[in-house]
Amino acid sequence: MLKTERLLLRQWTEDDFLPFAEMCNDKEVMEFFPKLQTQEESFEMGRKILSLINERGWGLWAIEIPNQHKFIGFVGLHTPTNKMPFSPCVEIGWRLSKKE
Repeated sequence: MLKTERLLLRQWTEDDFLPFAEMCNDKEVMEFFPKLQTQEESFEMGRKILSLINERGWGLWAIEIPNQHKFIGFVGLHTPTNKMPFSPCVEIGWRLSKKE
């Protein structure tokens, strides 16, 4: 867990999956992604992110505003499994809710 005055980066919980699914089905949040995600796809992705942090000790951390206990997105590092011309690599990832 990493805490600043404005943000808390932490491990995901089951309570994060529904607001994450809402973000992943928002046209503005997903503007530069190939498609919106269904609730099932979002829940699956959230569970995968949680398990990778448990496995490696690092990854795409859930973000919340301190003292509000409200999930607002994720940020962190990820190792892509897709083959790319510059593989192997580590990417910086983020997805933030447009709502506060």
